[in-house]
Amino acid sequence: MKIPVFPINESYLGSVKRVLRQRLENKGLDSSTIPGYMRSLTNALVKKPHMTLNQVNRQMDYVGWRGVELDYHTWELTRATLESELAAGLALDSAC
Repeated sequence: MKIPVFPINESYLGSVKRVLRQRLENKGLDSSTIPGYMRSLTNALVKKPHMTLNQVNRQMDYVGWRGVELDYHTWELTRATLESELAAGLALDSAC
C-alpha cells in the first residue's frame, strides 16, 4: 500500500526541515553530518520502503549510525520531509 503524498507549501516544508534538523542535532548528530544521515536513511528506505521505526533504527545502527535513535515524532518529520522532497523531484541531499 502506497502512502499518498500531498503537496506541501515550501514555507511549511522549510519549517518542518528546521524542526527536523533541530531534533536530529538534539539526538547527537552534528549539523555537518545530517545530510549524510539523511542520505543513508533515504537509501535504506528505497531498499525497504515499509520498514517500521524499530527496523529503521536497527538498519541505521547497522550501517554505522550508532547511537542515533529516532523517536516517533522525529521519524514522522523525517518521512514527511523525504516524501515531500521526492514528490517535488528535489535532490535528496537537500532533504534537511
